[in-house]
Amino acid sequence: MGDQCTGGGGSVEWALDVPDTDWAYSTPKTDAKGHRQGGVDKAAQVGSWFTVSIEAPRKMSAEEYLKVLKADTGDLRLQLDAENNRVYLNLKVEAYNPDQIRVSWGNSFHQRARGVSRSSKA
Repeated sequence: MGDQCTGGGGSVEWALDVPDTDWAYSTPKTDAKGHRQGGVDKAAQVGSWFTVSIEAPRKMSAEEYLKVLKADTGDLRLQLDAENNRVYLNLKVEAYNPDQIRVSWGNSFHQRARGVSRSSKA
């Protein structure tokens, strides 16, 4: 199972754990601003699942957050972009919450990522 966690760490931090890479790279972008990383995880196959999990904002329970996401109005609600075949949601970056957004794959269907530390949260 692979995991990618993104969240606040004073600004935004990310971590990527891949069990079986075929190839990977990490390089500065050509305009000298930014960075690009990529790779392939051989452990995941076509037809396996992506699991996307969002941690509820600190001042809400998961149940409250789900209600807000389903609401018809508000900045946090789920939003449809039919033209580009996407669904969006907004989430404020929280300080020192490195697993605020998690994408897992492979045998990840509805599983909590292993080895994610919650001790760095403020």
